[in-house]
Formats: sequence, C-alpha cells, structure tokens
Amino acid sequence: MWTATARPRPLANPLAHRCRRSAALLLATLVLGGCAATPPLSTDEPAYPAATVLVLAAPVTIPARRSGAWLGKGPLVINPKREEIVCRLEVRTQQDADFTVEPDHFTVVGVARDREGFMGQASSGAFTPFYGVGAESAWIRVNTYIYLSSPRQPEVLRLKCQQARDDFALGVLTPEDLEPVLGDIITVLP
Repeated sequence: MWTATARPRPLANPLAHRCRRSAALLLATLVLGGCAATPPLSTDEPAYPAATVLVLAAPVTIPARRSGAWLGKGPLVINPKREEIVCRLEVRTQQDADFTVEPDHFTVVGVARDREGFMGQASSGAFTPFYGVGAESAWIRVNTYIYLSSPRQPEVLRLKCQQARDDFALGVLTPEDLEPVLGDIITVLP
C-alpha cells in the first residue's frame, strides 16, 4: 500500500511571517504592560490630607527577592474572596538578602486606587456575566496604594492595602478602615 507523506510547504514570504510574529509579540507586550500600569496618583485625597504621617512602630523584614511583606493578619496565601483588609509594605527594588524596614515616620506623598473585577463560574460550568443575572460569583478587589516618603529610608515605596468585596462603589480605604488591621504596627497621624 502506498501512502503519501505531507511535506511542510516553505513559507511563501518568510519576511511577512516574521513580521506577523513580531507584531503579535509587540501587541501581547503592550496588552500585558497596560494591565500592569500604575493607577493614577492623587495628592489631594480627603482621607489622607497633606502632611499625613504613618508611624511604623516595629521593624518589618522583607524576605530576600521579594518586593514587600504582609502586615498584621496578612495571609501567606491570599484568598481573593476574603473580605478582611490585608496590607503589604512594599519597597522600590527587590534585594538579594532580607531587608529590614526600621521603625520610622513616613509622610504620605500620594494615594492611588484601583479596582479589579473578577468573575466566577456558574454551577453549570459556563462563565457568568460580570454584571447582570447570574453574576453571584462576581466580586471586586479594591487596592489602595499609600505612597510613602522618609529621608532615612528612601527604599520604602508604599503601603498597599486591599479588600475583596461584592460592592462596586467602594472608595479608598481610610485610616479608620486600616486601624483594626494595622493598629499595633502602623499608626496614621493626621
């Protein structure tokens, strides 16, 4: 019995194929870069007026090759649907060794907020719409970024606090929201 084997056809125009691949790679890079963009920074956030100071009462050690450390009840593994507030103290660059942020007074230089919307699966296995009927498994994670400045510790970047909720109208997490979570570690002075 005779069988024919299919040979791969040479590309009609190898340059065009390479350009398409490059264009697809560029598009993927732009899309992913846009997802990681920093939210707009506000310097006139009512919850954190000018000259607001955060006082770090105890040293916080950031593990090697990490950009931050969870504070208070911060989880080792984040459950994205938890409603408790969790906060993380972040630095500008990762270090090769553990890095300790010493107790200090940090001035709030800006506040930013973003929201991430997520959608679960209905019991039928089909994805639910984000808004509308059947979206009972949709939820939002609100991130509040409190940018910090200290002349003694310029490596400290920000305090990132987040809360998962099903309420789309959540605003910036206020000092009153953060006090139960950070009370022994960080105090907010007006």
